[in-house]
Amino acid sequence: MGKKKNNSGFSLIELIVVVAIMAVLVGVLAPAYLRYVEKSRQQTCYWNMDNVVREVQLRAFSDPDFMDDLLDAAGDANGTEVLDFIRTTDISVPTCPSRGTYSMVFDTSAGTITMTCNMTVHNLPVEGGTEEGE
Repeated sequence: MGKKKNNSGFSLIELIVVVAIMAVLVGVLAPAYLRYVEKSRQQTCYWNMDNVVREVQLRAFSDPDFMDDLLDAAGDANGTEVLDFIRTTDISVPTCPSRGTYSMVFDTSAGTITMTCNMTVHNLPVEGGTEEGE
């Protein structure tokens, strides 16, 4: 009778090939995953801004005192920073998921509110009107 060869386990070459294949897969899939995550953050940021602008619009339409205070906070016709005023009300302003900061400008001459995020990848300004008919 001949000797039986015990082949339990992997050879060094087989392990190196498996590790190399896994490294290639990670190298291909990681950038796609990171793009997907950032796109998700960008969309969340956009919806945060959109919700705040809509909430300000609803409040401005339903409460004349709020609209007067908003006009006072806006100041001149070119528009100024009004997000600090919004934060003093009961309107919640969420944070950017990518740690960006929001800014809001109310253009009193056009009656529009524009909210933006300072993240360059989130270059999505949200605008809404505050006058009736817009």
